[in-house]
Amino acid sequence: GGLAARAGAHVDDPRIFAWDLCNEPLMGPYVHDPESPIRAGELRWLTWCYETCKRVGATQPLTVGNCAGRIYLELTAPISDFLSTHPYYIWNAPDADKGRYEASLDEAAAYARSAGKELLASETVWGALDDAKHVEIMRYTLGELRKREIGYLVHALQHSLVADLHYPEYGPVGWPEVLHFVNPDGSLRAGHEAFNEFC
Repeated sequence: GGLAARAGAHVDDPRIFAWDLCNEPLMGPYVHDPESPIRAGELRWLTWCYETCKRVGATQPLTVGNCAGRIYLELTAPISDFLSTHPYYIWNAPDADKGRYEASLDEAAAYARSAGKELLASETVWGALDDAKHVEIMRYTLGELRKREIGYLVHALQHSLVADLHYPEYGPVGWPEVLHFVNPDGSLRAGHEAFNEFC
């Protein structure tokens, strides 16, 4: 058990291209409060995770899968070999604004350059039940990331019973609708071969 044993068992595993120390930590208003004991505690724990993985000899780069926003990148840069963010353009949000979204990508890319680190969108492309709408969101999102030389991984490829990755007949569907690219039968959702244009 324990992080050292788990990470240590996979220090040279070629299937692992990077370690994401935590998915979307610092998720609360306290992230903006330097005096917050919660923020301090999370950063202390993340630093311990980073140092432990380095100590046991992890050869893969380490990062933290952050919510979108510069503050998250700033706080986790010291414990990230490259920066990781989750920049979703949430098309069905009441206040969806492409200009604001694009400005946030500009800010993230500029910060990464100033920190001397590569930037990866390790989760991106908001969901949609309608295949054509999902392809539209994919084209827009990946196009904007590519313009700024931000790398990307879509979330997620495979249909799953996990939240936001399944159709209504498999369970409740929430605000993100469905993000997957591959149907339960293994076929590609209609039009989703467009992803290949961005590879």
